[in-house]
Amino acid sequence: MESRVLLRTFCLIFGLGAVWGL
Repeated sequence: MESRVLLRTFCLIFGLGAVWGL
C-alpha cells in the first residue's frame, strides 16, 4: 500500500469537506 497516495487522497477529501463545510 502506498501511504503517500492514501495521505494525498485523505487530504483531498478532507479539503473538499472543509470547503463544503464553509
